[in-house]
Amino acid sequence: MGLRDFLALMAEAGFKVEQVQQLHFWPMRLFLAYVRWPKFITATGYWLGQGIMGLFGNKAAGDYKAIYAQRVV
Repeated sequence: MGLRDFLALMAEAGFKVEQVQQLHFWPMRLFLAYVRWPKFITATGYWLGQGIMGLFGNKAAGDYKAIYAQRVV
């Protein structure tokens, strides 16, 4: 299911979506996943990937989405 379809279902179920945020920049995750790197490299790589997403206004390729929503009563 695509993000737009999911957000439409959230609205239909009575939720007001306030924010959608990208998480875990996937190109960086792939680079870090196949080698046992020291923590200082993986932590730096993770934050670098998150920063890259921030440069693109949170529209870059995140593996996951954080959806902040409130139920409308």
